[in-house]
Amino acid sequence: MIARKPLPAQYEAWNRRWGAPFGRPWKRLVPRSLRTSPMGARLCGPFAFQPNNDIRRWEYPWAFEALDVRPSLRVLDIGGSLAGLQFVLDREGCEVVNVDPGEDSRGRGWPVRPETFERLNRAFGTQVTLRNCFVEQAKLEDASFD
Repeated sequence: MIARKPLPAQYEAWNRRWGAPFGRPWKRLVPRSLRTSPMGARLCGPFAFQPNNDIRRWEYPWAFEALDVRPSLRVLDIGGSLAGLQFVLDREGCEVVNVDPGEDSRGRGWPVRPETFERLNRAFGTQVTLRNCFVEQAKLEDASFD
């Protein structure tokens, strides 16, 4: 992503609100084994579950703004893994389906497991649907997402 060096104030505010892109600052105080527990996940925030890079400081708030997020928007996140944006979109009222094969992605994927997703959904009060497969196998209806 090519962007101006200074981050716009609204992007800084968005990142602070959601703990993007690396999780909330106190994440390092929560043992990794407890991060997906309800309390650990709420403390760490939705972006605390996979490594991200600094470019995501731009990408996440930009994508959120570009989507014109509103309740009832139906969003397909392809390869969303455990990056966190899908949980934010759901919290904002969107119906989100994340299609991700996880570690089946020819050695390039993250450990995206249905049980981890269920724990995070419970912790964040969300209902993100995980289709743990490749998009070609996800059986998505044509024109069913905004």
